[in-house]
Amino acid sequence: MQLADQTTTSENGPSSGGSAQANTAAELSAAQRLVEVFDSQFFKALSEPTRVDILKFLIMHGQADVGEIAAGGRTHRSVVSRHLQIMHQAGILTRSREGRHVLYDVNAAEFILRLDAISQNIKVAAMACCPEVVEGLSDDSA
Repeated sequence: MQLADQTTTSENGPSSGGSAQANTAAELSAAQRLVEVFDSQFFKALSEPTRVDILKFLIMHGQADVGEIAAGGRTHRSVVSRHLQIMHQAGILTRSREGRHVLYDVNAAEFILRLDAISQNIKVAAMACCPEVVEGLSDDSA
């Protein structure tokens, strides 16, 4: 999916490369929204392998505190604690207090909403730049 500016120079100066190649405001807007999604705190939080391991641990074992999560991997508690804080701030995890323990769990509802929003942004960007491809995918799934 390429939405980069494509201009050519003619005798009359710069011009768009024709309607098939020229970027419209809609294409650029869709591309910008998609870039913002990929630059989001959500993706940044999931770009660290240790955080992905923490997410996998919580998916497999359910809610757990820092000590349980650290024992499940090979990472020190203080490092796990910092990763949990980042993931919580990104909306990936929930946390609750049980006595003196802080328990973390996957924020499934928010995770699903964010993945759905990402999927929608990808579809909008794809429709703006290459609708025939998206329509072809719809035909394949029928």
